[in-house]
Amino acid sequence: METDIGRWERTTREPPSWDERNRVIAAFIPDGASVLDVGAGHGTLRSYLAPGCTYQPMDCVPGTPQTILVEFNKGQIPALGRTYDVVVCSGILEYIDDPAGFLRTVSGWGERVLISYVTLESQPDIARRRVNGWFNDLTRTELERLFATLGLDARQIAEWGGQAIYAITRAPCAS
Repeated sequence: METDIGRWERTTREPPSWDERNRVIAAFIPDGASVLDVGAGHGTLRSYLAPGCTYQPMDCVPGTPQTILVEFNKGQIPALGRTYDVVVCSGILEYIDDPAGFLRTVSGWGERVLISYVTLESQPDIARRRVNGWFNDLTRTELERLFATLGLDARQIAEWGGQAIYAITRAPCAS
């Protein structure tokens, strides 16, 4: 499946209807954190961050000149050369053809990942999911099993509009 680039170009021009989700997520980001916003769109997450945070947008379209371009569904993934304190993936996982590969990649870009996802329980209508442009349909159990399979420690920290918001870190290695 291919990313709908035209749709995402439109979201760079005005705040999306789901922007409140960014405010909820930002409340879990400490002052002074370096933040990578994967799927940044309009970049409104920046306005909700504490003043001491640094912000780096990443998206499949250039929302700003500072945006790092990425296209996960085509395997066009940049080497970052650094890690961030927090990687935010707000409303992007549904649009990814390979959720495991995506999670493997973004979890390596930071100490902690904050990610939202609309599980199949929250939106069970597959036709509606496709109208939304979503590529995958994971249940809560499947999503949490995927996190565990990848060695990620995930806990749900919030919910917004039927979307689960998780904090993810690499699971500690057993001695």
